[in-house]
Amino acid sequence: MKICDRGLNWFQIYNYKGDVRLCGWRDGYIGNLMEHSIHEIWHGERAQEIRRQLLADDYSRCNIDACPYLANHEMDKRKVEYNLPEYPRELMLAYENVCNYRCTSCTIQCTMPKEDWKAAEERCNIIDDRIREVLPHVEFIGANGHGEVFTSKHILKILSEWKPLHPERARALLETNGSLFDAEHWQPIANLGQYHLNVAITVMSFDEYTYQALSGCRYPIQKILDNLAFVADLRRKGIVNYFELATVVQEQNFRTLPEFVRRCLSYEPDCVRVRPYGPWGEADPDTMWFKDMRGKYHPFFEDYMRIIKDPIMKDPRVSNWGGDLASTMGDLPSRVLYKAEKAKAREKEHIIHCLLTDDSWRTNTPPRKDIVVYGLGVLGEVLVRLLRDRCRVCGILDKHPKTEAWQGIPVAKLDDAPMEWQEAYVIVTPLGDTSSIHQHLKMLGYHDIIDIKELVSLD
Repeated sequence: MKICDRGLNWFQIYNYKGDVRLCGWRDGYIGNLMEHSIHEIWHGERAQEIRRQLLADDYSRCNIDACPYLANHEMDKRKVEYNLPEYPRELMLAYENVCNYRCTSCTIQCTMPKEDWKAAEERCNIIDDRIREVLPHVEFIGANGHGEVFTSKHILKILSEWKPLHPERARALLETNGSLFDAEHWQPIANLGQYHLNVAITVMSFDEYTYQALSGCRYPIQKILDNLAFVADLRRKGIVNYFELATVVQEQNFRTLPEFVRRCLSYEPDCVRVRPYGPWGEADPDTMWFKDMRGKYHPFFEDYMRIIKDPIMKDPRVSNWGGDLASTMGDLPSRVLYKAEKAKAREKEHIIHCLLTDDSWRTNTPPRKDIVVYGLGVLGEVLVRLLRDRCRVCGILDKHPKTEAWQGIPVAKLDDAPMEWQEAYVIVTPLGDTSSIHQHLKMLGYHDIIDIKELVSLD
C-alpha cells in the first residue's frame, strides 16, 4: 500500500492553542496538545481516519489550491510505502503565531492584536515540553512559526536544542520572510548548519512600494537584498544545502512575475517557488476574490495566463505551485463585483457630466502652472483634454502604461517619471479607495495630490 508522504510522516503544530494537523494543506485538526501527547495524537483515531482516506486515494478534503502535488498532477510521484513510524518523522513548528510583517495574504495581521498573550505564553511552555518528549526521534524539523520564525522565541529555542538520534539522516527547514535573516539572528540556531538545511525565503516583490504594501511593513527593500546575499553566501559555503526563494502571486504583483523570477535567479537559488494566493486572510470575500486573478471570471485572468507562459516560467528551477489550473474560489463574488463596477460606472458618468457642463471644477483646480494626471483611463483622457486648454499638463502617470505619449503628452510609469514632475500638482483619476495611490506618490516625493472627485460636486 502506498500513501502521500505527508500523510505518513508529517505532524504540524499549528497554533499556540495546541491544535495539530496531519498536513497543512488539508482541512481539520487531529488533536490538541493541551489534552494529549504527540505520541497519543499521532496514533489517535482522527489521524488514522485521514490515513485510511489517503490510502484510498480520497483527496476530497485536501486543498488543491494549496497542495502542489494535486495542482501539478504529481501525487503518484509523492506516494511512499505505508509503514507508520512510532513517532512523527517530520515535525513542523508553526505554533507561536507572531510576526513582524502584516501581509495582506495572511491571518496573523488580524489575530495578533486579539490574542491573550499571557495565556499564549503558558500554552507555548506546555507545547515546548510536549515537543521535547519526541524531539530526538524527529528526522526532519521545519519552522515557520505560522508567522515569522526569527520572531518566535519558543521555536528558536527548540531549534537550538535539537539533537537527533540519527544526525546523518537529519534535515531542517526554515521558512522566513528574510527580514531578520542576517548574521546576528542566524547565530543562535547555527547548529542547524551541521545537518541538511533547507531555507525558503518569501519575498512579495523587489519593487519597494509593492513589497511594503503586500508585506504591511516599512522595511527598506535593501535590507532584504542584503539578507538574501547573506543566505546565498551560506549556500555557496555548503552551510545551507538547499535555497529557495518564493512569492505569493496575486493581483498586485503578478504582472512583474517574469522579472521577479529573473531577479530571484540572480541569487543562485535551487528553486523559485510561485505560490498561488489563497483566501487565508480576513479580508471580505470580494476583496479576496479580486486578489486572486487566477479565477476564470477575473478581469485579469487572461493577462495572468499569458504571463505564466513566459519562457522564464519554464526554467527547471521554477516551481509553479498553482500549475496552469484556474482558482477554485468560484465566480459568485464576480456578480457582486459586477454590481460594484456598475455603480462605479455611474459615478464615472456623473463626473464626466460635471466636467463637461459645470465650470465650478475649474475654480477647484489648484492654481498651479503644471499639472500631472494620474491614470490614463476614460476620466484621465477627458481631464487631460479639458486641462490642456487652461494650464500645462506636463505628464501622465500610469501604473501600467501602454504608450509613451498620449495627445503629445509624455506618459510614464511612477518610478520612471522625471524628477521635475514631483513639483507639479497631481490629480488622481481612478475611483474607489485611492489611499494606497496617495501613499505611493508621497513615498516617491509628490506632495500636492488631489482626487478627481474633489473637483466636482457628487451630490
